[in-house]
Amino acid sequence: MTDDRVKDRISLCNNDVTLIMKNVEDEPISERDDEVPNISTDGDIGDDEEIESCDAPGKRGPGRPKKVRTGQPGRPRKQYNILNVMTTDDVAAPASVNAALSSDHASEWRASMQKEIDSLQENKTWELVDLPKGEKAIGCKWVLAVKRDEHGKVVRLKSRLVAKGCAQQYGGTGKLDLGLQYHNFMEPHTTVVLPFEGGVQMYVATQWMDLTQDVVAKALNLRSNEVQVKTRRIGGGYGGKATRCNLAAAAAAVAAHKLNRPVRFVQSLESIMTTTGKRWSCHCDYDFYAQANGKIAGLNCRLYEDAGYLTSESPMGHAVLLSKNCYEFGDNYKLDGFIVVSDSPSNTACRAPGSVEGIAVIENIIEHIAFATGNDPADVRYANILPAHKMGEMMPRFLENNSYRERRAEIIAHNKEHRWHKRGLGLAIMEYQIGYFGQFPATVSIYHSDGTVVVAHGGIEMGQGMNTKIAQIVAHTLGIAMEQVRIEASETINGANSMVTGGAVGSESVCFAVRKACETLNSRLEPLKMELKPADWQQLINEAYNRKINLIASDQCKQGDMEPYSVCGLGLIEVELDVLTGNYLINRADILEDRGACLNPHVDIGQIEGAFSMGLGYWTSEQIVVDPKTGECLTNRTWNYKPPGAKDIPIDMRIEMLPKSSNKAGFMRSKGLHVWVQHIFNFRGTGKLDLGLQYHNFMEPHTTVVLPFEGGVQMYVATQWMDLTQDVVAKALNLRSNEVQVKTRRIGGGYGGKATRCNLAAAAAAVAAHKLNRPVRFVQSLESIMTTTGKRWSCHCDYDFYAQANGKIAGLNCRLYEDAGYLTSESPMGHAVLLSKNCYEFGDNYKLDGFIVVSDSPSNTACRAPGSVEGIAVIENIIEHIAFATGNDPADVRYANILPAHKMGEMMPRFLENNSYRERRAEIIAHNKEHRWHKRGLGLAIMEYQIGYFGQFPATVSIYHSDGTVVVAHGGIEMGQGMNTKIAQIVAHTLGIAMEQVRIEASETINGANSMVTGGAVGSESVCFAVRKACETLNSRLEPLKMELKPADWQQLINEAYNRKINLIASDQCKQGDMEPYSVCGLGLIEVELDVLTGNYLINRADILEDTGECLNPHVDIGQIEGAFSMGLGYWTSEQIYVDPKSGECLTNRTWNYKPPGAKDIPIDMRIEMLPKSSNKAGFMRSKATGEPAICLGVAVAFALQQALQSARDDAALPK
Repeated sequence: MTDDRVKDRISLCNNDVTLIMKNVEDEPISERDDEVPNISTDGDIGDDEEIESCDAPGKRGPGRPKKVRTGQPGRPRKQYNILNVMTTDDVAAPASVNAALSSDHASEWRASMQKEIDSLQENKTWELVDLPKGEKAIGCKWVLAVKRDEHGKVVRLKSRLVAKGCAQQYGGTGKLDLGLQYHNFMEPHTTVVLPFEGGVQMYVATQWMDLTQDVVAKALNLRSNEVQVKTRRIGGGYGGKATRCNLAAAAAAVAAHKLNRPVRFVQSLESIMTTTGKRWSCHCDYDFYAQANGKIAGLNCRLYEDAGYLTSESPMGHAVLLSKNCYEFGDNYKLDGFIVVSDSPSNTACRAPGSVEGIAVIENIIEHIAFATGNDPADVRYANILPAHKMGEMMPRFLENNSYRERRAEIIAHNKEHRWHKRGLGLAIMEYQIGYFGQFPATVSIYHSDGTVVVAHGGIEMGQGMNTKIAQIVAHTLGIAMEQVRIEASETINGANSMVTGGAVGSESVCFAVRKACETLNSRLEPLKMELKPADWQQLINEAYNRKINLIASDQCKQGDMEPYSVCGLGLIEVELDVLTGNYLINRADILEDRGACLNPHVDIGQIEGAFSMGLGYWTSEQIVVDPKTGECLTNRTWNYKPPGAKDIPIDMRIEMLPKSSNKAGFMRSKGLHVWVQHIFNFRGTGKLDLGLQYHNFMEPHTTVVLPFEGGVQMYVATQWMDLTQDVVAKALNLRSNEVQVKTRRIGGGYGGKATRCNLAAAAAAVAAHKLNRPVRFVQSLESIMTTTGKRWSCHCDYDFYAQANGKIAGLNCRLYEDAGYLTSESPMGHAVLLSKNCYEFGDNYKLDGFIVVSDSPSNTACRAPGSVEGIAVIENIIEHIAFATGNDPADVRYANILPAHKMGEMMPRFLENNSYRERRAEIIAHNKEHRWHKRGLGLAIMEYQIGYFGQFPATVSIYHSDGTVVVAHGGIEMGQGMNTKIAQIVAHTLGIAMEQVRIEASETINGANSMVTGGAVGSESVCFAVRKACETLNSRLEPLKMELKPADWQQLINEAYNRKINLIASDQCKQGDMEPYSVCGLGLIEVELDVLTGNYLINRADILEDTGECLNPHVDIGQIEGAFSMGLGYWTSEQIYVDPKSGECLTNRTWNYKPPGAKDIPIDMRIEMLPKSSNKAGFMRSKATGEPAICLGVAVAFALQQALQSARDDAALPK
């Protein structure tokens, strides 16, 4: 009795009748819209050696079809009608010769026996001899069989004469056809492309970001670092999004790049199923020889895999490898694999590519042998298992725990009692080979503000629970709660050069890399733990941050880090079939799988369930049908392609993971002021200086775009301080830091105004987006910004000085008041006090008291060179006052007060001489004597600007293996100061490549976690320092390879490094203490011409000399000096904030009444010189900062105008 489903018919045989059923194509499909597999009966079992009796227990019954699977799996269920019934009792195989010769078919049996005798004689098979003495004769026996065709009709009666007791070997031939299978992912091929900066940023549903990046780069003729791919997760992949997603991705990228517009492309299901590949279909022919117990004596197998029109992505290697399964084969084993090219779409990897086919082939052969020998399929499997193999222990346990023998007996009994409802019990075992390949990088960052952790990696989450396991590993390794861990979207910065996520090893590989990164962080934190024994994680991280410990670590998993291994498993399925309709139910499925020491049972059980159900669909309900004439795919939607639904999966599914199992090869385990003493002096003076507010006047207002996602928010913010923005928004929304991600490509100017005050707009937008769960874009108007947010602190200074005749200061007492507004945060007082000494010498008779004043105005904030502008302006104004009081040249007074041996003592004479200071001053005095209403002035200012490093700035450098291009991600903010240009220079210089191969990515709070505010003129240097350290790490990894290969070019070196799994991603940071503080000296000389009647003026010429050390980029630095100096000019001339004296309302809240310097307000002739032959041992690569210092020299314009005005007052005989 058999319950096999037969192609185009079902044949059922017993002692009563054979039902011959024919397919009725036009009948409607009723009840279940599912499919049944096909079975063919090609070939005879044991044509050369017949079994002794066709009616013997456990042997084939009369007319029983041979069990050989073939054809496309999952042929659509058909409707059947009974055509005819014929009895078969009269043609049953007789038990003996006498029975045969006395039956109704005696003449046919006699003729058959005579034919066998004639054949033996004709072939001279024997000869008649006398019986030797002492020997016994071996008797003969007749073996009688009824041979039938595939419809159960009698073909012939067969008789064979054989020796009694001879060993019987069973042989058979069969074939197996396995069809195509669509991946059936829920999310189709989807791509969003955003053109930017000459390149593209892509959001792609892909399993292999590196390949997608490479394909798109080649399609657009771009470098790899101009194509950035990002994938949050994908809605299923199963191999179908490893390569085939790139058709949609490249098409969308071409359109976006050509049109310079964002493009979203969602490929339809019909298009996907018609054009892209599926699981390779397979055909197998085999011949076997087996012993009576089913032990395989020989096997010859020929496997043909259909590639389509292209032979890439072949699964043949896996198919051949897994076709041995866990069975023992001797020398008589041969498997030939052939890849067949056809005119169909090229096929691709599909879940367990090749492995499904390989295991199916050998398991089908085992079933065939069991059928041929009449043995229980479980016994045949056990008889062939390799000695001492793990399966030898697992299988008996599995069978016993699931009552295999009892259930099989019950099914046999059930089938005898039920004519039209039959049951079957199918067993399959496997040994699945797992091998690691490629490389997977990961970056782990800890946020100092609340100790939360964010992870970025190169794997792809596609429902397999990768991110859950990663969070577990981070929590376990760092010893924190999982709630503190967040996994970020994968992208090609932290995930540069990542291999395809597939082969069931993506999660393990990324977890391995993440654990290595966490262990690096632990090694950094361990000394602090031992020293402090902190009460909690937050305390530890706060102290680590204060000590500038790098809280970002990167690492990778590469091929060779873990050894390959195998996974053993068994599956037992019980089905019930309605013979008349073809409908079936899977009553129960039992699965035992060796999962080792499972990382997450919930995740792994879900993975087993999903994979098993996909396998069920392959063998039952899923079938690809093509038009035989055109080749068009006819099953290109779920209307006619049926993956298993709720009724197709087991009613009772029991999954067990092998207990007490482990896997050694896989993944897992501060001085007060001195008393002032009056010296002998010639002059004494008292004065005051008022400095007003200054608006930052950035071109881009406070702008925020917020996208809610995953219960958190992703923000694009014009900010100088991503870390603070992240912290503010997280607290505003009651979220963890790793649920708020901030990204900043660049900002249109900042000057300190976007360090903290951008967070008002950012928080407002975030609240709206989070509350409404909709994207929000908030652009704060200029009027709103100037009315509500802070500006440069206004300042008032009272001073008393005592000076000698030459202008040398004998004593100074100064009181400085800074207006905070209603809040005293962000005070610049420290800088003001520090820089108020400038480069001048003061003895004990110097006192400066600083006072912070709280007022009812908006709180003020940092503005370019906060406190420094005020401090230098105060002391330079006092120097001018002393020069005026003593009648000395301001330059001479300055020179008289310079500290001994100070660098300014060398620079100032050189500067004055080179710019003809004395001659020009004399010409101006002469001009003013001759002109009543047009006066000129020459103002001088000098400065020593103190540069100090603070905070920390991380950076990550990634090299792409495909073309050797480099991408850099960092925690600094590009805001026009040329940071990214300098970074590109440093990378190119350190790695020895062209700048064109380097691309700087947008800043974000993954690679830029815990970054300090970009300001103080040190952002560029700090990030460059971190980038160079990362590049040096890469060089140290590549150096041995350089020495070994001496490669012709960079690309060759990187290709070989990638092939050897060398990590091409490095991260590092610059922290406070890595570089020593230093000072920047500079001089500014401004010549003005004033129309006394109208007040109009021109700046005829400006000369600047600044010590920039060994300049990294003169073009950038000159631009920075020009910009800072011009902003200083505006502060001292055209920019003034007015407020209503009654209401306090800001009246100058737009450019109609607030006037930053325009084209006619800057110098007609501006000459900038950088001090030659200068070096800076303390700074980065001996360079010095240029972004802020020059603004302090703008005060010289006030001195020049003051001189011009004083000349006019002298002409009018007005008091000085």
